[in-house]
Amino acid sequence: RQSPIQHFKRIKSDLEMTKLDAQVEAVQRDNDSIILRIHDSVLFEAGKATLDPASYPILRKVADIIRPLPMTMRIEGH
Repeated sequence: RQSPIQHFKRIKSDLEMTKLDAQVEAVQRDNDSIILRIHDSVLFEAGKATLDPASYPILRKVADIIRPLPMTMRIEGH
């Protein structure tokens, strides 16, 4: 079983390989938590509260990166 540190390294590498590292930031908060921050400008048009359909391909790529990982995930937003 891989450690959270190995998962973090894999996520960072996958973000770089898919050229998402400029839009999605991976942060390791402690030894057990990994946070992915998607820049709001990627998800929303200025002044809008609904997802921009142009963000769907990026969200699909992020989902493809994290889906195979055997980790508990929590999605938050504001």
